[in-house]
Amino acid sequence: KTVGPLLKQYQEEIDRLTKRAKHGETAYLDLYQKLFEAPDPAPALALAFEHASRATELEAQCKKLATELAEYKAESAQIKNQDLTVRKLEEKVRALE
Repeated sequence: KTVGPLLKQYQEEIDRLTKRAKHGETAYLDLYQKLFEAPDPAPALALAFEHASRATELEAQCKKLATELAEYKAESAQIKNQDLTVRKLEEKVRALE
């Protein structure tokens, strides 16, 4: 008599474990199938790496060009000042002649 209820509880536990295992296997297989059907990310990652490398190159080029532009602006301002000085000196020479 005492073995009957214990055996029933044991069988219920086995049934719960079996159900849990089946659920876990189903979830694993669903996930595996979705991952299997997913496209290979390697080409997209390689392309992203190429774009990142190109962006880094372009940023360096942009900085270089900005520096050159600043140098040209400074040189242009200096040339304008020199031109103004030359004109003033020419006027003085004319005035002195």
